[in-house]
Amino acid sequence: MASATYYITAEGNDGDKDIGGGGAWSYTGTDLQFGSDSSGDAHTIGLRFVSVAIAAGSTITAATLTGHLAGFGVPDGTLRTRVYGIDEDNTAILTSDPTGRTKTTANVNWDEASKTDPIVSPSLVSIVQEIVDRGGWSSGNAMGFLILDDSSDADPASSYESYEGDSSSTFALAITWTLPASSTSSTTTSTSTSTTSSTSSSTSSTTTQWPDPNYAQGIMRITKEGRDVINSNYLDDFFFDSDYPLLKVHDYGSFTTGITGLKEIAHTLGYIPYAMVFSQYLENDGGGGVTITDEYYQHDWFLRGASYYSYGYTKIYDDKLDIVIENINTPTPGTINGFYYIFVEEVI
Repeated sequence: MASATYYITAEGNDGDKDIGGGGAWSYTGTDLQFGSDSSGDAHTIGLRFVSVAIAAGSTITAATLTGHLAGFGVPDGTLRTRVYGIDEDNTAILTSDPTGRTKTTANVNWDEASKTDPIVSPSLVSIVQEIVDRGGWSSGNAMGFLILDDSSDADPASSYESYEGDSSSTFALAITWTLPASSTSSTTTSTSTSTTSSTSSSTSSTTTQWPDPNYAQGIMRITKEGRDVINSNYLDDFFFDSDYPLLKVHDYGSFTTGITGLKEIAHTLGYIPYAMVFSQYLENDGGGGVTITDEYYQHDWFLRGASYYSYGYTKIYDDKLDIVIENINTPTPGTINGFYYIFVEEVI
């Protein structure tokens, strides 16, 4: 038996829509609204969880959604919703309105008599099982859900945290499952006997692949905020979120800058990536100056003398790195060399 919890990890993976009021789909709001609002307008919520590492053919034994309260709520009415899965093998990002997408046959009634924190859904086993049983499902795909208002009382609406509102308190999908049994088939092609006896046979065997290739094993592990680096095992909990447990290098190279200098390294990712920068280290020369060593340190260092200091750091933007060296009264013995790596954070 295996279990994992998946979170909303990027913009475009959650959102809501004011259905009753004719509002537009929004995936950049700071909260997600359940129920009908003060105008009596019903709301629909969409959720998408990436890199769901459940092998095809698995049996789902438990599944729930959990959210955290963001704002208002009226406790004296009943909030009534109905949860559906998005009936897709690998749910596409939710930057466009998903409310018209095909829904699963399986659905679950989710009623709340008052606002709560956290809010926990009833069992969604039937919905998750229907998605995993799709012919095109494979481990590492994205899984989506739509939560529709289902005739809530007047104005019992509650709002829950979105990724944009609080990325550490986003909706979570907890699933427990058992792996499909390994299957082995064997075929003997022929056996013949004569004065000279000869026997030939061939056997083919197929088994379910495990460990799952999306399961984080023995790699550099850097968790996202709020995730447990010791006990988390699935890639959705880590910055390096891929179909395989590998670091994905977007760009790398070397640079040279003066002891007071700025080196800009452009990239085209459109978001602030994880980056590693190393440079030659400065050390005191014992006579009131500095020397440049052949040692490379991570570019986050500080050197101080009696009347001077020098330090290096990196600024990371959505389109470039600024590799900076600054100093006060530091002698300038030459240039400093270094190298950098820029990693792709997520494949959506």
